[in-house]
Amino acid sequence: MSERTIVVTGGFGFIGSRFVLKLLSNKENKVIIIDKMSYAADAERVYGEATKEELLRLTVIEKDIQNVTSKDIANAEYVVNFAAETHVANSIANGRPFIESNILGLFNLLEVSRRSQTLKKFVQISTDEVYGDMADRSGVGVEAKETDILHPSSYYSATKAAGDLMVQAVGRTYGLPYIITRCCNNFGLNQHQEKMLPLFFEQMCRGEDITLHGDGTPSREWIHADDHALYISALMYSEMTNEIFNIGTGYRYTNATVAKMMLDLNPSSRSKITYIKDRPGQDMAYRLDSSKVHEYVGEICPIPLESFLEEEYGE
Repeated sequence: MSERTIVVTGGFGFIGSRFVLKLLSNKENKVIIIDKMSYAADAERVYGEATKEELLRLTVIEKDIQNVTSKDIANAEYVVNFAAETHVANSIANGRPFIESNILGLFNLLEVSRRSQTLKKFVQISTDEVYGDMADRSGVGVEAKETDILHPSSYYSATKAAGDLMVQAVGRTYGLPYIITRCCNNFGLNQHQEKMLPLFFEQMCRGEDITLHGDGTPSREWIHADDHALYISALMYSEMTNEIFNIGTGYRYTNATVAKMMLDLNPSSRSKITYIKDRPGQDMAYRLDSSKVHEYVGEICPIPLESFLEEEYGE
């Protein structure tokens, strides 16, 4: 049995860790995690779930992707880049870390990757937010296609859009084989407390009201991180290169609907929904046309948001 080496940057992050666990479940895979261990990283996401045998095939390099060298990715067949600053509110407060990680860090990673003699594919994990507010597009219920012009609204989404263009440029100029994935909102185990679902639950546990920006009508599409990992791995292993894929489920809810679902699952809670000043540049709707990935990979029966909320956040 021949081992293949897969580098996963940001592998101790929420989504990256679920992908790492999926990779380690295959005995043919040797995984190298490169993670700078920022506030959003947690090694227990992997160490707490992987078996002893799986951990023998794991190497960890604590390093910022701005400082990654050719030695760090030596013999890698795949580099999958989850490493990024991701929280929109943080990017509004201070955009510099997003420039440093999502642009300068990616630049260095691409420079190292394009010089590799073993790399089969570079996989860039992007976001549906690069398309901007779908409510601004003409037509009822219009969905973003991979060929659409990008209209990012924050430093976060703008740096991710820039990253997508950088990957495409390196692919064209230097021949780096790549895949770019743009996924909707993720949910699942061990998500950081700053994200919507754990934040709502924490507010309820403290006896506080759930706070929503504006009138609560912004709409988001949701996918379980484990389902997201299935799509990424299928695209990584495939012969497909130099393509962009939207990854979504079609399951869309307003923020107010999600908050109400959580309250309904906790009838003893005294919390209620409170509306606060809207976030600057708020996007009202994200909607993905995921027909391309469904046609190529097949449709994965998604884990429903409702059942996850009931299991993890219900009384």
